[in-house]
Amino acid sequence: MEEDRLIELMLGCFEQQLSSAESEELRTWVSSSQDHRKYFTDMHEVWVAVRAESAAAKYDADKAYRRFRQKARRAGRRYRPQVRHAWAWQLACSLAVIAAAVFFSYRKGEQQVRDSFADIVIEAPLSSQSRILLPDSTEVWMNAGSRLVYSQGFGLQDRRVEMSGECFFSVTRDASKPFVVTTPTLQVRVLGTKFNFRSYPDDDEAVVSLEEGSVSLKNLLLEESERILSPRQKAVLNNRTGHMRIDGTQPDNHSAWVKGRLFFNDELLVDIVKELRRGYGVEIEIASDSLLTQRFYGGFDRKDLTIDEILDRFAATGNIHYRKVGTKIVLY
Repeated sequence: MEEDRLIELMLGCFEQQLSSAESEELRTWVSSSQDHRKYFTDMHEVWVAVRAESAAAKYDADKAYRRFRQKARRAGRRYRPQVRHAWAWQLACSLAVIAAAVFFSYRKGEQQVRDSFADIVIEAPLSSQSRILLPDSTEVWMNAGSRLVYSQGFGLQDRRVEMSGECFFSVTRDASKPFVVTTPTLQVRVLGTKFNFRSYPDDDEAVVSLEEGSVSLKNLLLEESERILSPRQKAVLNNRTGHMRIDGTQPDNHSAWVKGRLFFNDELLVDIVKELRRGYGVEIEIASDSLLTQRFYGGFDRKDLTIDEILDRFAATGNIHYRKVGTKIVLY
């Protein structure tokens, strides 16, 4: 990326003035290498210090812009792959000395920068799935009807996201910045691992299934010690009572949806219906109370089967029938 363009994007990011396309352009550049992530972090420290220096008297945005451009361009002229970050670090340290002289102004400027970061919201519509790459190169698969929120400053001070729905995370390891996923009932903290997290607002349970590594679980409903999950285990939290249990599991079954498969392991029909509603974007009603306690087992390739073909397979068990009423499917 050209130097002037990079400076413009970083300034826009720090001042919360980027469009969605520009934010994506910068995220792509930052996530393309560890060097880019380190350089972006260093420049953020420079910007905080420049703002703090200006705040010692009266904050002047134009002056801060000019000073940042000057220092960033000086970095470009001195750039060598083997010394670029050493220079940036020296610059950040020297400016930190200035910031120390105006400690409270520095803290104020730093907080202003943090507060200026907008939240980035990613949603996967019904009947579709999305794959995103976070600025730290963490890969996230989002199931239908899911929502992910993270700060535009993600990765600078911490790595925190808020989730609703179901996501499969392949987290880039960074021991200095734990990766934290929060829902209204459960918080998951990892350093670097792969896990599936399911927590839809209308589900009775939140489920975390671990594929590799380890995760720390914090129950947000009850006061209790954090629980540690090991590979081939799943944690199930009752969203009403706050009770959490840990069971053994086959992780591939819980993340089968990433590969376009639907897998039901002795699940209640009411939960299966929720999955079909989201996955196919259809309206389904259970008309018979006797079906509310029915459980089913099965696996399907969603990309190869229509909703009618899946319902035909359920009907083949003899325990369920269905009919269509307009655009609605009624189970009885």
